[in-house]
Amino acid sequence: MAELEAQLFSTKDFSPRIQDANFPCVCLNDSGTVVVFYQSRGKVYYVIGNTDLQHEHDTSKSSLNSKHRLDWGDSQLYGDGCNVKAAINDQNEVVLVRSRTRRRECMYRVGNVDVSAKCINWWSNEMCLCSGVNPTVALVGNTVLFVYEAQYGFCRCYYEVSKIENKQIWATRNIKARLIPELNGCKEVSIAINQSGRVVITCRNAVGSGLYCAVGSLIDATVRDVTLNGTPYVSGYYSCISVLNDGIVVSAHEDEAFGNSSLKLLCGRVSDSVINWEEEQELDHGYKPSLAVSNKQQMIVVHVDKSGVQTHGELKYKFGTLSSRLH
Repeated sequence: MAELEAQLFSTKDFSPRIQDANFPCVCLNDSGTVVVFYQSRGKVYYVIGNTDLQHEHDTSKSSLNSKHRLDWGDSQLYGDGCNVKAAINDQNEVVLVRSRTRRRECMYRVGNVDVSAKCINWWSNEMCLCSGVNPTVALVGNTVLFVYEAQYGFCRCYYEVSKIENKQIWATRNIKARLIPELNGCKEVSIAINQSGRVVITCRNAVGSGLYCAVGSLIDATVRDVTLNGTPYVSGYYSCISVLNDGIVVSAHEDEAFGNSSLKLLCGRVSDSVINWEEEQELDHGYKPSLAVSNKQQMIVVHVDKSGVQTHGELKYKFGTLSSRLH
C-alpha cells in the first residue's frame, strides 16, 4: 500500500505579519479558499487567503516553492470571544462557533467569503447555539455538525446537527441536545466529516496527555456507531483532524513533552470503524496547531510560535500537498 506523506514548503510568516495571536483555526476548501481565525486579548480576528497551487505529481521542495502562491488579505476584527472554531464548504460558506468570554454559552454565525475582497459577508447577527463551552464544528455541503462540552460537569460532549438553508441555519430536529457518551472524560475535541457522512474525532483524555481517535457515521441527522479506540494512538496536546472523501485522515498535534515546541503530523486511512495510522512525521516547531486538507490534497497548518495558554505569539504557516509514495 502507498504511504502518505506531507510535502510542505518551509515555514512562512503571514503577509502582513500576524503577531500577538493565540489559538488559530484554519479551514480550506477545494477551491483553494483559506480562512484563518485567531484570538487576541479577548477578541476574535480573521484573515482570508487564496491559492492557485494545484496538486501535481512533482511535489519536491523546490517545486513547491516555485509553484506556491498564497495571497493574504489584512486581518479583520470579528468581535469578542474565545475558543473560536470554523469550517468552510465548497460554496465558500463559513460557519463560525465560539465561546463567550463571561458566560458559559456557545455562539454561532454563518456567512459567505468574498475572495476578491478578502472579507466575510455575514448573513445575520450571532445566535446562541447552546449553554456549554469549547464548541467545535464540521461542515460538508450544507450539513453542519456542532460538538460542544457541557456547561458544567466533567467533560461530557453533546452534538447538534443542522442545515444551511436560505442563509440561515435550521435545526433538523426538535429535541434536546444529544450526548456522545464515548467522549465522556475527554477534552480538546476536534471533528471532521466527509461527503459520505463518515465522522472522525480526536480528543485528549482530561487526565494526562493520551490522544484518542474515534470513527462514526452521520445518518439521518444522527451521529451513529461511534467507536472510540480504547488506547491512545499517540500522546500530546491540541490535536486537530481532517478527513477526505476517499477516507484519508490527517491529524496534527503538539508533542507530548509540553513546552518543547515540537509539532507532529500523522496520516492514515479509515477502515470500517478504525483509523489505521502510519508513522508520525515531524511537522514544525511551534504550538497549538490547526490543520486543514482539501480533497485536492492541498494542505495548510497554522500554529503559534510561543507556548502557554495565556501567551500570545506570532502566527506561522506551512503549505503544500499530501502525496502518496510506494514503499
